[in-house]
Formats: sequence, structure tokens, C-alpha cells
Amino acid sequence: MPLTRTLLPLLITFICSIGLLQAQTFQVAEISFEGNKKTKDFIVEREIVLKKDSAYSAEVFSNYLWRSKENLMNTTLFVDVLFDTTLVADGHYKVHFLLKERWYIFPTPYFTVADRNWNVWINEHNASLSRTNVGVKLRHENVTGRNDKFNLWLIGGYTRQVSFNYLRPFVDKRLRFGYKVSFKHIASNEINFATDANKQLFYSANHKSRELYSADAALTYNKNSRLRMQLYGRYNFEKIADTIAKLNPGYFGNATTKATYLDFIWSTQYYKVDYIPYPLRGWFLTTQLQQRLSENSSLNMTKIQAELFAVKQIGKNNYLDLYIYGVHKFQNNLPFANAQLFGYTNKYIQGLEYFVLDGNSGFLSRLTFKKNIFNWYIKSLFKDKKKENPGGLRKTFNELSKTHNDIPFRVFLKVYGNVGYIDSRYSNNNYLSNQWLRTAGIGIDILTAYDFVFRFDLSFNQFERGGISNLPNKFFYHINENY
Repeated sequence: MPLTRTLLPLLITFICSIGLLQAQTFQVAEISFEGNKKTKDFIVEREIVLKKDSAYSAEVFSNYLWRSKENLMNTTLFVDVLFDTTLVADGHYKVHFLLKERWYIFPTPYFTVADRNWNVWINEHNASLSRTNVGVKLRHENVTGRNDKFNLWLIGGYTRQVSFNYLRPFVDKRLRFGYKVSFKHIASNEINFATDANKQLFYSANHKSRELYSADAALTYNKNSRLRMQLYGRYNFEKIADTIAKLNPGYFGNATTKATYLDFIWSTQYYKVDYIPYPLRGWFLTTQLQQRLSENSSLNMTKIQAELFAVKQIGKNNYLDLYIYGVHKFQNNLPFANAQLFGYTNKYIQGLEYFVLDGNSGFLSRLTFKKNIFNWYIKSLFKDKKKENPGGLRKTFNELSKTHNDIPFRVFLKVYGNVGYIDSRYSNNNYLSNQWLRTAGIGIDILTAYDFVFRFDLSFNQFERGGISNLPNKFFYHINENY
């Protein structure tokens, strides 16, 4: 009789608690799976921790089932994974995994704001459509069924961009080594050439103010489902308008208008979480070492950075997570092109989204308590055909398929606090540098299909009473920015 994914761990725990399974082992007689119409079998097999003809204690058996599910979910190939076990003989079990694949091809129209975030675009630039990027994105998340990914972007508007990349994670028989190649061309009539009072200064022209060509190749190594490493080599050619070099001779350094530089990057990631896009259990650690080399010695730079995230469930539907990020640049006289730290990307201090912080070193710590307050589903227009002969495992698969005919929404209420510091020897009038920064707030996260995360925050910072922050409001929103 099959034991469902919910009953199995509970039953094992109960029997162990009364001392009946202390010496019993679980022998894996067979491992099977279904639902991977596009994904190759060996890609699925790689993520399953259990091995056929191996014996496990009750605790390890249960743990390996859940770990295999997490590994499969973290490939981002599936919207859901279920497992069942069937007793086929005394102590021998058949393990069956039920997979629901994602849509892999996304030829979609593209629209986004050119500014650092939606808050800046709306409140500082009056939601001007002239500061938006529009175009087409073609994504294929599983080109050959080997979890290989292809992206092509054709973008116009404020920033013109043509880019593509292709990632092949496995090329060897042991499924460890892979590669990635990419190319990008960006052109814009407006450029952020400096900062003042932690605000970006822009120069606009009727022709190209900035142009960038970038190409890179990477060797990837995935020792197992949790440890990932990449070695990048990237060629960059960047050109700015003559006026920029006059307005800020230190943009590249030495009042130059062209820069050719190479970036060599070694990165590692270790993920021990239930679900990478929005973890609710576990931790991860990433590190990166970057060496920039150029004929223009002002651009030469060595940079190290690391980030740590840990989350723990506290009671029912309550979670406490900690995020820590640190970065240091081994360069005293930073040109502006190397100076950006917080606020330019998804590395920012909540409550200070309207500001940017430049410098040599940065530290950010964020503590968040959140509660899953409710979940609901919206009916989808796309339906899966029902399977014939529902019963046993097939019935479970039908239930899985039916579940994802609906679009799920999970809502989390949160309370958070941020502490940050920027050590800056970069010469400018940025008063937020070289002091501890503190913010706090409340908010809501909405997690929905295909890893979309919408974040709504009401934040407060230490400068509110003095009025120097001059925020248009304290309400901030972000889309698809993790942790």
C-alpha cells in the first residue's frame, strides 16, 4: 500500500518513537519517476540522493526522500515534485517520483524601467515613459532536456541592448562540468557620470553617451546538487562621450573616454535550502573573487565579496531569516566606474532605495521575521488533460497536475531591520558613507508561479527626524528581488 509524501515521515517518526524501528532498515528495491516529458532521465537521476539496492535507517531514508525532492525543485525545471513509496517485500520499498514540468519557452514582450528601481522611476522621474525599456525576450529554460538555458534579448527605448547567453551545465559523463558563453551590446543616450549627496548625476545627449561591448566564457563545475563553481573570463570595451570626461575626469581615470579591460571571476555557491528562489528552510553561502586588468592602471582592481543567508522555521508558518553581505575592493583611488556599491543592483539597504552608496568596502545585515498569513489559487486558462485509470500513484499524479492548473499565491507578513556600513575613500559629497546606517520596517511578500516575488515595504531610517533623507514617501516595492 503506498505511503504518501505526508504520511511517510510521520509514520516513520511515530514507529521510531515507540522503539519498533530502531534496528530496522529500509532497502530501496526500485527507483522510478514520471512526468519528465522534456527533461532527460539522467538529469532527474542526478538529483535523487537515494540509490537502488542500498539500505538506510528510518531517519536517513525519510531525510533522503525530502532532500531528493528539494534537489529536483532547485533545478528550476519543475513546478512541483511529489514522491510515493510502496512496500514490495519485507523491508524493501519501491520509490516513485512524480514530476510536473514547467513551461520552458517564453517568447515574451519586455517592459521595464531604466532606473535603479520602480520607486526612483515613479517618485523622482514621474513615471516617465521615456525612461523605460521595451522589446522582446526569448527564453528557453531546457533547450535539449539537459537543463541548458538560452536567452536572447532585443531591447529598445531608453537603453538599447542586444544580448544572448547559453548555459550548458553538463557536458561530461559524470555530469559535473559545463560551460556558459554570452555576448552583450548596450548603448544609451544618458549616463550616470557621478554622484552627489548620494544621488546619481546624469548627462543626456542626442547621441550615444555610453556604449558597451562585453563577451565572456565560463567553465562551470557542479560537484553535487548543492555545490556549484564558475570560472569566468570576460572582455569589456566601453566608450563614453567626450563631455563625460570633462564633467568627471575620474570616470575611468586620467580623463579618458575609452576603456578596455578584462575581468577574471571565480565564484562558488553552496545551497542547502528547500527552494532557492524563496527559501523557508536551510542556508546558503556564496563567495566571489574578481580581478580586473586594464591598460589604464586606474581601472585595475581586485574585489572579494561574500553573502550568507539562513532561515529557520519557528512554530507553524513563522520564519526567521538572516542575510549578511560583505564586499571589499583592494584599490585606494577608485575611478567612478569601479566605485558603485549599494543601491545600483539588488544589493541595497531597505528604506534607502532612493540613494546610492559608493566606496571601497561595504557591509549589510538584514534580519527578517515573517509569517505565512494565507494562500490562495486563481483558476488558470490552461488545463491538463486528465489521465485514464486513476488509482494509486496515477491518482496522485492527477492531483498534482490539477493543482498546477491553478496559479498559486502565498502571502507573507514581515517585520525587518537593516544595518549597513560603507567605508569610502572615494572623493565625493556622499554623507551616508563612513557611518553606520540603520533602518527598519514592515511589509508583505507575495510569492506566485514561476518564482515571481512581489515585495511591498514600509520602511523607516535613522535620518527621519532630521529630515535630511527627504524621502517622497516611505513605501517601497520590488519585483523579483530575493532575500
